Amino acid sequence: MKFRNIALGVAVGVVSGIGIALLNNRNDERVTGEDNVIKEIKAEINNAKNNLMRTTKNTPETFKTLTEEVKDLITNFQSDITPNIDNIKDNVDNLSNRGESISKHLEENPVNNPFKFSSK
Repeated sequence: MKFRNIALGVAVGVVSGIGIALLNNRNDERVTGEDNVIKEIKAEINNAKNNLMRTTKNTPETFKTLTEEVKDLITNFQSDITPNIDNIKDNVDNLSNRGESISKHLEENPVNNPFKFSSK
């Protein structure tokens, strides 16, 4: 995604540079002829090529850094969430044991069971 954004930025820069160069050439009375326009366009293309080569050279380092950061974020997230998962498991086990205890108590003491319906 970052490479795509950089490439898009370079492309926009090239198009803007060419447009500005063409507009400046038309408005400048000293510059005449197509040779100067072509030279400026070539210079802009070379500038864009150099920027693209520099970006391509730096891309693996950028991805390596991003990968390390994502791994660190995942590790931190796991370390934050693991105690919560353990607490939830303990609470579920506790509730299950309480439910079994209540159920066993109601079975052993049918007189005190308010949920037992008498059949007539």
